Amino acid sequence: MSGSTRYFLEKKIARGGMAEIWLARQIGGDGFQRVCAVKRILPHYAEDAEYVQMFRDEAEICKSLRHANIARVEGFQAFGPTWGIVMEFVEGTDLRALLHHCSVNKVRVTVPMAVYIAAEAAKGLHHAHTKHDEMTGRLLNIVHRDISPQNILLSFSGEVKVTDFGIADAGSRVTDTRPGIVKGKYSYMSPEQVAAKNVDGRSDVFALGIVLWETLAMHRLFNADTDVETIRQVHECRIPPTLRAHNPDVDPALEAIVIRALQRDVNRRFESASEFERELRRYLSQRYPDFTSEDLSRFLGGVLAKRKAEVAQDIRNLLSQPMPPPNQPDMRNNPFSIAGETNAGIPLSHSGQARRSNIPSAANATFSRRPVTAPGKRGALMIPMWIYASVIVAALTGILMFGQVPIPLTAKDPVQLVGKGNVYSAQIAVNGKSLFRGGYKRIPVGLRLPPGRHLITAHRDGYFSDQVEVDVKTGSVLEELNFKLRPKSEFARVAVSANWATSPTVVVRVNDGFYVAKLSSSANGTGAQEALPDLLPDREYTVTAATVEDGGLNEVACRFTPPRRPEGLQTLLHIDFIARNCTVFLK
Repeated sequence: MSGSTRYFLEKKIARGGMAEIWLARQIGGDGFQRVCAVKRILPHYAEDAEYVQMFRDEAEICKSLRHANIARVEGFQAFGPTWGIVMEFVEGTDLRALLHHCSVNKVRVTVPMAVYIAAEAAKGLHHAHTKHDEMTGRLLNIVHRDISPQNILLSFSGEVKVTDFGIADAGSRVTDTRPGIVKGKYSYMSPEQVAAKNVDGRSDVFALGIVLWETLAMHRLFNADTDVETIRQVHECRIPPTLRAHNPDVDPALEAIVIRALQRDVNRRFESASEFERELRRYLSQRYPDFTSEDLSRFLGGVLAKRKAEVAQDIRNLLSQPMPPPNQPDMRNNPFSIAGETNAGIPLSHSGQARRSNIPSAANATFSRRPVTAPGKRGALMIPMWIYASVIVAALTGILMFGQVPIPLTAKDPVQLVGKGNVYSAQIAVNGKSLFRGGYKRIPVGLRLPPGRHLITAHRDGYFSDQVEVDVKTGSVLEELNFKLRPKSEFARVAVSANWATSPTVVVRVNDGFYVAKLSSSANGTGAQEALPDLLPDREYTVTAATVEDGGLNEVACRFTPPRRPEGLQTLLHIDFIARNCTVFLK
């Protein structure tokens, strides 16, 4: 990228717990412009040097991967008050959104399409697994570790691309996965990954086998009621003999291929993603010789016609905008030069286009998002020497006081541990050090600890904290502990409801993990009420409701403060997706 290249973030198209994806316009020094995507760290995480370095690692890993089946990454740079990864914009959807849409509309992804998608993904993974450093010739040992339907992109032209190497293992990484944190999604982990063992490319083969099984079955494979039970299912590799029962079009030959990819013993799986791909290609050529990517393209264009039209319109709108003056600062120098964005938030119109607007409010609720501030000249990755000295002193203090090295400095023979409890989510600390960057994590919560004694603390607003001391034994695969948090406050009686258009469900989040609820729609599009537990009176919360419609995310956020009310009376927070506002009703 030349120094004169500028980026303008035009439309937010997705948001996760720590990052958001923007449709962006790239303008070169010669006036050439094109569409790209920017994965931007949420501003309140931009102060975390470790997390920024993890993003930089992802960009460095992906920049070296140039393959048709891997989403292209072009660089990592500052974007206003935070940092972002510049990548290609794939005009299409991800596999999870497609499967959700098909399930809602009672449409099935055909057998040849499922096999083709898996084969193309396996081809991209093999490229990553066998990539060598171009300067030294050293094998990079890249393992994705997070293969799941949402990380497989499908373009409307029939392309398949693997994306999101954010937690990939690679020898070139600066940051390592710290003990005490298990990365990835339990439902798509291999048995060796969930047991915190070393993994290689065959772990990705297992995860891709799960994706193929689910795409064929239109049903989840490892999806128990709790994380603990899901981990047990994966560790014991409980593969139900129901694939052909879910899909009678699956013949014994294809089922045998899927089962081999899902072998618990890594030595009985396919030796590589390439071997998995060859078997899938052989099956496709023998049973469906006329199938091509055009068939996938036509299918996507049919079932996601609305989504395809909206994406095309977004691109036309973006490229038809006037060329900004050459001297207009780009995002690296102007933290607020985002099209349609104000410091107060990004209200959206019905079409989803960003527009400048005042923030509507209604009785203690406003449609808004957290304001951001510019970082000034701070270098996010410049770590002063006093921090290194503090780490050394803390390590020595831990050895003297507790007779053991603190968790961040040890990683030998880690053991998987699951914390259960009587609350929905909690903030977790191990030996006094907060995990998950101090955020709330759903209970049961998975931890990975080295052998030895550890003091684990669980905290949740409105409750007395609970501490549990554990003695982790070497060689154990799964251990459990129980938190018992006692309430110390009277909670407000609060319920949430919503009305929306087409999606069958709406997901409601409170403060990024404090609580998550799911509402199901009725015939008239109005969802049932759902209680929001553990909310304290006179405490402000951010309540976000989201739906997935035609592969896109539709989201409304409110700032909400539960009022103090006489015992027995309830407060109802109603979220209206059509008017895009929030209203408080006192009952």
